[in-house]
Amino acid sequence: MHLTPLFDEYGELEYFIGIQKDITVRKQAQEARILYEKVFHNTMQGVMITDQHSTILLVNEAFSKITGYSVQEAIGQKPTMLSSGKQTTPFYQQLWQDIHTKGQWEGELWNKRKNGEIYPEFLNISEVRNSKEEVTNYVAIFTDITESKNREKQLATLSMRDALTGIANRRGFDHYTQEKWAVLTEIEEPLSLILIDIDHFKLYNDYYGHLEGDATLVIVAQLIANSIDKDISLAVRYGGEEFAVILPQYHLEAAYEVA
Repeated sequence: MHLTPLFDEYGELEYFIGIQKDITVRKQAQEARILYEKVFHNTMQGVMITDQHSTILLVNEAFSKITGYSVQEAIGQKPTMLSSGKQTTPFYQQLWQDIHTKGQWEGELWNKRKNGEIYPEFLNISEVRNSKEEVTNYVAIFTDITESKNREKQLATLSMRDALTGIANRRGFDHYTQEKWAVLTEIEEPLSLILIDIDHFKLYNDYYGHLEGDATLVIVAQLIANSIDKDISLAVRYGGEEFAVILPQYHLEAAYEVA
């Protein structure tokens, strides 16, 4: 409200003119802006806003916490300052093609912190367009997924280990064999396999009991594992009292010696 007093020719107050304006929309916009600013600065996700030429205009506190770059260090730079070098040129070409055709891209990639540490992140990049449908900005929102990747790796490792003996299980056997087979086939190197079975184990297990049988399996597994070069070979409990040893780059004669 704006009030203006009006006086007569003798200087006496005659009346007021009042002008009122409904500013509900403006107040709502102010409150929304304050809320957006709070969300921007307090979110756990890193946020980076660039202009249409990919020059960084604004980053939040989570960005600094994740990357190690302060707000002042980031503004005016290009997002390539975070590049780890692990993604190929075709990867980035596809990324920008998706952004230009779909308006956004999201996925996992590897970036690099200020201290040189390479880390995995889940990233979403979106275009911002004006009323003329011209691109004015890009908004990148990302999350450091190092912990979840480590958990995945631990779970994957556990899933490929035999719970009783601690050596690889059948899943580990399959994974290791497929991995080594692909490499060795390409370089034309051999891969040998030893299969081992404990004779009369059922009788032993029935007579001495399952606990003693399990203890025996652990001892046998360790004897096998300690008889090979663990850096290049793999000991496996294939199932029950069956074991296997995978020997990459071992010719038959060398595998006989190990057996």
